[in-house]
Amino acid sequence: MLVSVAFIDPVSGKAQCRTVDCRSGATVREAALAAGAALAESSEFALWNEPVPPDRPVAQGDRVDVLCPIRIDPKKARSLRAQSAGRAVRQNVARHGGRHQLHL
Repeated sequence: MLVSVAFIDPVSGKAQCRTVDCRSGATVREAALAAGAALAESSEFALWNEPVPPDRPVAQGDRVDVLCPIRIDPKKARSLRAQSAGRAVRQNVARHGGRHQLHL
């Protein structure tokens, strides 16, 4: 049976999606290994973006997602992006095409 496996290639850092031919009764982990995904013991999986245990059997046409761990807290990432962007410079612009301009 054909199953699609989506994962992040650790070497290039790019998303990969491969279709593999699995035996009947294959698990999510076995499908990911057949696709060539680099897995750790703590790897997490999803079927069609719904988290599942690694021993869940796959069916014909399923898409297995190998989930990556979060490397940085989302709040911290947003704070770092805001700091690196700096303060935006506002220019005098007309509001709605009118003749009055904002002076900031």
